[in-house]
Amino acid sequence: MEVVKLCQNCGEKVITEGRTKFCSAECQNVFYYKDRKIKEKVEIITEETISKETKPYKECLKVPANRVCKVCGKEFVTYHNNQIYCGEECKINSVNVFRIKNIRVINCGFCGKEFTTSYKKKYCGKECYEKNQERERKNKIAPLLPKNCNYCGKEFMPTSKLQLYCDRKCRETRRVKAFNKIASETSHCLYCGKEFYYNSYSQVYCSKKCGIAYRNMTGGSPGIRSCEYCKKLFHAKQQANIYCSPECNKNDKRAIPEDRACGYCGKIFHSTTKSIRKFCSKECSSKKRYGDDYTIHKKNRICKHCGKEFEYKNNRIYCSKECVRQNVLKRNRKPIDVNRTCKVCGKEFVANVHNKMICSQECVNKYWKEKYRKYRICKVCGEQFVLDKGNKMYCSALCSQKGQKILRDKRNIERKLKNQ
Repeated sequence: MEVVKLCQNCGEKVITEGRTKFCSAECQNVFYYKDRKIKEKVEIITEETISKETKPYKECLKVPANRVCKVCGKEFVTYHNNQIYCGEECKINSVNVFRIKNIRVINCGFCGKEFTTSYKKKYCGKECYEKNQERERKNKIAPLLPKNCNYCGKEFMPTSKLQLYCDRKCRETRRVKAFNKIASETSHCLYCGKEFYYNSYSQVYCSKKCGIAYRNMTGGSPGIRSCEYCKKLFHAKQQANIYCSPECNKNDKRAIPEDRACGYCGKIFHSTTKSIRKFCSKECSSKKRYGDDYTIHKKNRICKHCGKEFEYKNNRIYCSKECVRQNVLKRNRKPIDVNRTCKVCGKEFVANVHNKMICSQECVNKYWKEKYRKYRICKVCGEQFVLDKGNKMYCSALCSQKGQKILRDKRNIERKLKNQ
């Protein structure tokens, strides 16, 4: 979207599509003091030197303003809002004055020596700064304390926080006992509460049955489960796996025939286990819903083809499929027994179809041949002939020989003229 804006420097109108605020790059450089060429040309402006030709930058103020320099105290005239100093010398001297005012004596944060600065320094040099950083890093790291071995119980000094055993031997013997079922320690089952000897530290149940029962009780998790159809144990790879095989899945979802009793009249009717049917017919369902006087809620309509009344659903117009088919035939039915003249031969014939304009198949073939046939005029005799090939220029072989002779004679005459 194009938007009309005002330039922040000169106030002219600008049509833009984005976030531009200036009419040109010069206005932008003047506004932000980024044009170095303009800075080099800046001089002290007085009432005598003011003119449109000698201005180094565009006018920001319509009327010149009188101001006082903050360093030397002289008065000067400017067209710019942010100009404070009368020239570049005062601007450079202002930085030195600021440093002289803010000079102070400070003690070094590491060695304690006194030094003078005008900035927010804490250290006298780079060496003190780097040594202080190393000292802070060491203080952040917590010191390692002695531990007791988880297997033999001896005290040892660890090399890291994660070390649990004093030697490699203690670690390997602990691992061998866990995997070779030699451990003599006991724990209690989470489901039944019995004591059992565990083979690994991650074992929580005494048997597979207790694990399956606990998972089914808490909502289940991928692992060992029982199939819902055949009730066999299997290893589930995902949370949604319920059946041990695809055969059990098909058999469980298969519709099994079943006899049910109608919810209104009590008759027995045939259905399947997967169906939701509760009534033997539509009449019983409508009577259960609307009562015995369910005929009041019926909606009748007249068929457009045969004129019979019928109960309609989903905006039906015809009572049956036959009426639909007959009505479609009426629309597509075309006039029969019409006398016409053939386009090709000119004979009269009786047309059984609305679009029939040619009497026979022979005339049809002739019509299409003439339609796509191309004609050309011979360059020698001037007669019209049919094009069998793309680049044919003569009607016969004699005309082609005559045409080639004419071309040869022309070439010979041209050569003689050039040689003369």
